Amino acid sequence: MKLTQNQFIQFQQIADEIEGDVYENYSGRGMFGRKCLGITVDNDCRSLFSLGREVEIRQVEFGDMMNNVVVDSLGRRYIIYFPSIEGVEDID
Repeated sequence: MKLTQNQFIQFQQIADEIEGDVYENYSGRGMFGRKCLGITVDNDCRSLFSLGREVEIRQVEFGDMMNNVVVDSLGRRYIIYFPSIEGVEDID
C-alpha cells in the first residue's frame, strides 16, 4: 500500500520526532527486490519505543501498516522499515 501525500507528511514528522531520517525505496531481508519506506536511526531500541509512542499519540490513520516493522543494521546506524508501506502515491 502507498501513503497519500498527507500520510507521508505525518510519516516524516514521526521520523523527525524519533530523531531519524526517512529512507525511501529500501529493500530489506526477504523482500526479493520490493521497495518500502524506512527510517534510519542511531539507536534501534530507543527509537522503536519512541516510534510506538508517536504512532499512538498521533493516532495516524496508517498506523496499522506500521505494525509490520523490521529492523536491520546498516553498520553504524539502523533502519526501521515497514514492508507493507510501499512508498508514496504519485500526484497527478
